[in-house]
Amino acid sequence: MHLQAPSGVKQRLARSTAGPLLSLAGTVLLCLTVWACAAATATRRAQDAEFQKDYDLAVVEYTKALREKPDDAEIRSGLGRAKLRASEVHFQRGRRAAETGKLQEALVEYELAAELNPTNGLVDDALRTTPSPRKARQRSRRSSIGRATSPRRGWTCRPT
Repeated sequence: MHLQAPSGVKQRLARSTAGPLLSLAGTVLLCLTVWACAAATATRRAQDAEFQKDYDLAVVEYTKALREKPDDAEIRSGLGRAKLRASEVHFQRGRRAAETGKLQEALVEYELAAELNPTNGLVDDALRTTPSPRKARQRSRRSSIGRATSPRRGWTCRPT
């Protein structure tokens, strides 16, 4: 003798097990969609920033996108390109600042350029040859001491 459940019970049983599975599948699908959308949005913002030559913002946005999709070669390539361009912009700003005597500002720009592109030898040279503002002030004081004259007899003081 074979017992069968009434048809209404079968339908309720099927709905009670299928409901949570469908809900879980829907949640997973929604999460994947949001995840893909976040990476696409960050990538789009990065490309827009790059187009507007705001390379620092492009680096930030490509980094966000790469966190979402770490294996995406296009995003990785965009990040590398944005870092090189941002590094060049900071290097040029540093040169202009150094030429106008703004040594602290120049050093900050050179540091940013070096962080964005550690392989750039020109940036390393600029960091090595640009004096810190404190050393420049000390050098300036020493040179002015060496040229100072005594108000009494017109003596010239020279550092020993």
